[in-house]
Amino acid sequence: MKNKKLFAILTLVCFMMTLMPVAAFAANPAWDASAVYTVDTNAEANVNEAVELEFALNDVDGAAATSPSATMYIWATVSGSTAASSALNGVNNDNILVKNNVSNGDKVEISFKRAGKYTIHASIDAPTIENDLKVTAPKALSTASDRNTVTVTEKSVNPDTNYLISVNGATKTSDKTVNYTETLVPNNVAKEVKVNFYLKDATGKEKALTGKTVTIEAGSSSIDVDKTSVTTGVSGNISFKLSASHEGKYNVYLTVDGVTFTMVVNVSNTSAANIETISEPVNPKALWGNLPVVRFQVTDINGNVFKAINNGTEDSPKYEIVDNQGMNGIKNNVAGNKDLKIEKGSYIVLTSAPSASKIKSSDFSLAWNNNKQAYDLKCAQIMDAEGTYAVKVILDNGAYATAKWEVKQFATPVSMRIDYPRTTVELGASITPDQVVYVDANKVEKDASKDMDFAATGYAIATLGDDDKDVSETAKKAKITVKTDEKYVGSTIDVTAVSERYNLVATATLTVADAAKDIAFATKTAEVNVNNKILWNVVDSQGNKVALSNEVVDTDISYVVLDKPADAKVSVYDATNVGDLQTKGEGKMSLTSNKIGNVTVQAILKAKYNTTKTAAVAQTKYYTGTAIFAVGNGSAGDVVVMSIGSHEVIVNDKKATIDAAPMIQNDRTFVPFRALAEAFGAEVAYDEATQAVTAKLNGVEVVMTIGSATYTVNGTEKTADVAPFINGSRTMVPVRFAAEAFGIKVIPTYNPDGTTADILFNL
Repeated sequence: MKNKKLFAILTLVCFMMTLMPVAAFAANPAWDASAVYTVDTNAEANVNEAVELEFALNDVDGAAATSPSATMYIWATVSGSTAASSALNGVNNDNILVKNNVSNGDKVEISFKRAGKYTIHASIDAPTIENDLKVTAPKALSTASDRNTVTVTEKSVNPDTNYLISVNGATKTSDKTVNYTETLVPNNVAKEVKVNFYLKDATGKEKALTGKTVTIEAGSSSIDVDKTSVTTGVSGNISFKLSASHEGKYNVYLTVDGVTFTMVVNVSNTSAANIETISEPVNPKALWGNLPVVRFQVTDINGNVFKAINNGTEDSPKYEIVDNQGMNGIKNNVAGNKDLKIEKGSYIVLTSAPSASKIKSSDFSLAWNNNKQAYDLKCAQIMDAEGTYAVKVILDNGAYATAKWEVKQFATPVSMRIDYPRTTVELGASITPDQVVYVDANKVEKDASKDMDFAATGYAIATLGDDDKDVSETAKKAKITVKTDEKYVGSTIDVTAVSERYNLVATATLTVADAAKDIAFATKTAEVNVNNKILWNVVDSQGNKVALSNEVVDTDISYVVLDKPADAKVSVYDATNVGDLQTKGEGKMSLTSNKIGNVTVQAILKAKYNTTKTAAVAQTKYYTGTAIFAVGNGSAGDVVVMSIGSHEVIVNDKKATIDAAPMIQNDRTFVPFRALAEAFGAEVAYDEATQAVTAKLNGVEVVMTIGSATYTVNGTEKTADVAPFINGSRTMVPVRFAAEAFGIKVIPTYNPDGTTADILFNL
């Protein structure tokens, strides 16, 4: 009975096995070469973008395979090659992509790591790989020739946002403005600069930008490059040599594929060449007091201020105290040389002192004053004897400057004086006296800040004094902060210092200025091929110079060149001391141009104010000003500026008054002919009978007649499109025809509504 049951079970198993496909016991299904794979006709993809392969698998009888999944071997070749390409992503060491468990009708994704046109191959049997990566697959799957290729391209990227730059091995950056890492010395010696360019592809991967032409342009005649264009090498590299002739900040422009990178080049001083005394006492100073203010300015051969070494950071500067052992801050170590080690007293010498004084040369040192851009003389001892003191400060090249002051026994004071840094104070700003001093009958001065009481009257005063423990004694008593209400503009604040000890009173008057509004340049001329330092002031709506106050915690000053002579290289950079902005409302611009002509520059000052003393809550204000600078060789020629509706005229930076103001009539600008001509030194005559006005300048005679558009230049008739007319008692002439008749260049500036604001005349 048991044997019958066993036989029945075996018979059933055998029958079931006859129903199962043979492929179930094989390593791979018995698919023949008629099995195919396809891709889309003329398939295209970007680098690293997926392409689908679809497999249609047949069995040995040509029917659609119903067998289990199989392992698929996929590879790609490029045109003209039988070797498997490594461009296919995910391949093994033989450049074969192995996909397991592929079933009939499955779609398999492939992608490529670089651009090209590829032919796709597939096999269900492992192919044979030769040493040159040639692939042999006897049972390779087949497909139509137009259904087995993929064209791969790089995804388009925007060069402006995807190009990167690295200068002298610095970190790669996409910033369009980069700093040159090594500060140049203005000695015309060329240094090599190495720059690399890179491209960030669609996936964010960086690669070298090879075979690209880079144009190189120096933004100023003060710097020079030895090449105008270079082709990038295999690592995206170029190199060129850069030299400088003047101290300052300059631009070098590197352009590739229309993308321009601005390389900022810092040019330092050369070695110290000249020194001068810029401050020393006029009146005697009190015995047993500290050294009075004695200050020296050091410049290089180009007239640039020679600065001390900053051993701190840009945000937290720590300027080195200069002692007698090598004049550390005034040595030529900026050019790379080491300080000389010399005997004390050799570079700062006390050349004269009272015989009773114990002060020695070695007691003196120099300290860099960043606000004044100069060196303050320091002494470790107080002034210990009556008499005359004199000090000589000597540079390494032998140039020297001397300072002298007198020390006397201080007698009973007869007066007291308050010295302010300016006579105006802005709305919302603060001001503190530079000093309050006693003066005796012999004009000997002594600090009075510890003795005096301080008072101030005026409705504009918000607070008086300062409770900050870190401020000076004078500031604790005498700091005045003004209200912000505009109704106080033009009012005065009367300041009084009182010494009960000596029964003395000192007074001063401050005028409340309007809020700072604009920037006004102090000069309108510059020299060609010179690093011109041009002073400007922050002014209110009335043109009064105002300071920004010490509530300013951060400033950003920029300049924009709006116009320049054709093909001129113009460079403008800031040379302002923040301290001067806070105390005097003064800034300084560095301007260079390699061509004669007129350069228009707009200055933009961004000032961030602390609005409270207890919190870092700040507001930001902007001040702007535009000026036209006449750039000349040695002398820029005469420059005259007139303003519409104003009786004030500026002639070579000096103000004068005219009795007829420029005006606009019928959309044309007219100026008083006599005032314009005489501003340039012309001789002017008026014939009342003929109503003709004649002006002669530099051999040119111009005759204009009231009511007539015809005028003559050295006897030759010319025609204007409008005629002169009488306004009051003055002849008004069309500005451009009158000026250009003498060869005077006319440059107007405009108001926001497009009307003429000012007219600059340059001969």
